[in-house]
Amino acid sequence: GLRNPYTFDFQPGTGRLFVNDVGEVTWEEINDATASGLNFGWPESEGLSNNTAHQNPVYTYRHGTGDGFGCAITGGVFFNPATSNYPASYTGKYFYQDLCNNWINFIDVSSSPAGRASFATGLPGQSLSLSVGNDGNLYYLSRNNSALYKIIYTTNIAPAITSQPGNLKVSAGQPATFRVSASGTAPLRFQWQKNSINIAGATGATYTISNTTAASAGQYRVIVTNPAGSVTSNAATLTVTTFNAAPTAKILSPVNHTLYRAGTVITFTGTGTDPEDGTLPASAFSWTVDFHHDAHKHDGPPVANNTKSGSFTIPNQGETATNVWYRLFLTVTDTKGLQHRDSIDLDPRIVTVQLATNPTGLQLNLNNQAIKTPFSQSYVAGMLIPLNAPSSQTLNGVAYQFTNWSSGTLTGGNMIVPDVNTTYKANFNASGITYLSDLTWTSAFNGWGPVEKDKSNGENSSVSDGKNLTLNGVTYNKGLGVHAASTLLYNLAGKYNRFMSDIGIDDEVGNKGSVNFQVYLDNVLAYESGNINGSSAIKPVNLNVSGKNQLKLVVLNGGDGNYFDHADWAGARLTVGASACTASGSILREYWANVKGYLISSIPVTTAPTATTQLTSFEAPANVADNYEQRIRGYICAPATGNYTF
Repeated sequence: GLRNPYTFDFQPGTGRLFVNDVGEVTWEEINDATASGLNFGWPESEGLSNNTAHQNPVYTYRHGTGDGFGCAITGGVFFNPATSNYPASYTGKYFYQDLCNNWINFIDVSSSPAGRASFATGLPGQSLSLSVGNDGNLYYLSRNNSALYKIIYTTNIAPAITSQPGNLKVSAGQPATFRVSASGTAPLRFQWQKNSINIAGATGATYTISNTTAASAGQYRVIVTNPAGSVTSNAATLTVTTFNAAPTAKILSPVNHTLYRAGTVITFTGTGTDPEDGTLPASAFSWTVDFHHDAHKHDGPPVANNTKSGSFTIPNQGETATNVWYRLFLTVTDTKGLQHRDSIDLDPRIVTVQLATNPTGLQLNLNNQAIKTPFSQSYVAGMLIPLNAPSSQTLNGVAYQFTNWSSGTLTGGNMIVPDVNTTYKANFNASGITYLSDLTWTSAFNGWGPVEKDKSNGENSSVSDGKNLTLNGVTYNKGLGVHAASTLLYNLAGKYNRFMSDIGIDDEVGNKGSVNFQVYLDNVLAYESGNINGSSAIKPVNLNVSGKNQLKLVVLNGGDGNYFDHADWAGARLTVGASACTASGSILREYWANVKGYLISSIPVTTAPTATTQLTSFEAPANVADNYEQRIRGYICAPATGNYTF
């Protein structure tokens, strides 16, 4: 019942287990998985569920923007450190973070329902992990900054530089932007300096020179202050070179919005040119791939750098949603350090998979989850999705056994999503029933077109073009559609006890047509319907075939030619009867002489016994003066009524 349990945490001292489950469309979940055997609802539900079989989340929040909303819950931790300078009110709370909206919240797990409170906002982007350190502080990772951050609690803390401004080298006319990140008690004030002299108006966390000149070169730093103190950043050097035009990156292939199929290899090529350097060498090329899902992204497949062309394989396992795509980037750098980036998107080929069973309403296992048919799901073409049919199941009190897949192709218990909309249909038989349409006939002759399995006769000579088998308004999922004159032979090999079928003219020809049905057992006529036309009532056939080796089904025209003689063996099936319950009246006793011991494992059953006898009652002779061991074994016959016998 979990979709993507990305992270989890145990509460110290209690062992309580919370699992952070990343949602697909609308909701993110925090689930209490302390107890075993719970079903958290996926894929039948996301967020809160009205299904009493599902365990609802401790807390759930919607996708969206702003504090408390998000796209993917990527971290969560119980705050129970051994020591901490955090307020005592935070102890026992569950802190969690989201990938998209740059916040950390916490919930009070002692209340029901759990209540949310905001803790921190405006954090560096794409937080991926949250934990409590041994020092009692919270720590989190930022993917955007490739940095680990520590959150220190204080009522009034002096500023500290968390990200220093970096050196810049630009050509004249290009912009230059310095950035700094700082922590400390708000409000923080910034003052940028050039060569230790304040720059008028440069009072933000960033400072940009939009059009650099030779005079712009120098040392730049920023002083950050608040009521608790101040801190000065490292000096960053701005170097301004003579004018240098930026290079141009261009991805030649694949083209933007190329459709992809999971599991295929994407080959890419690109060019890089520069007004001063000319054609850039392969060493100037850098390639990256991002995998986008909904409103967030992940690292894509790794690709080689320092090359003008390459390839990568689209994964065919993992994320099964369809709101996904890949973005390929090419960045080129000229000899003066200027860069340019080009990108293209790869869009998924999306198809719809229909799952069906015969009879309808049975369950299949899709992606390791039980689903009830009929069922429809969209996937990216080429995805490898586990799909199988249970060997047996019960519906409305009837036990069914899986027989075969009649449509759709599976490989090793998996569905490789095809490139076109496809139906996968699993056939089941009621226990002890075998439908003729699931067997291979010995020979078949048909008046028009092929004999149709589970369809009426369509008359086309080369393809199956029949319709649903229908007699007097009753539709049959199983059966055989033929056209007079028709003969079908089946090898029974004495395995079955009854043959049953409804017979008649299919409704597709209205009141037209007339036929005569015959059934032969071992070449002896066992049944004949007489003349049946399109307005005749359905006739049932029920024959004892015990010990018979051959079944022959014949349909003749009714004496008026073979026009419209579309005949149905509707629901044609064979049944297997229970074996007769017989008993020999005795049971085997095996005896090993001169064997000591009192454990069953000491009986030397792998060696020949000293002697064997047949007992007519469940009582063996005993001689306490001897050392011996014995085994009594046989079969119990359980009749429908009466005593069990040996």
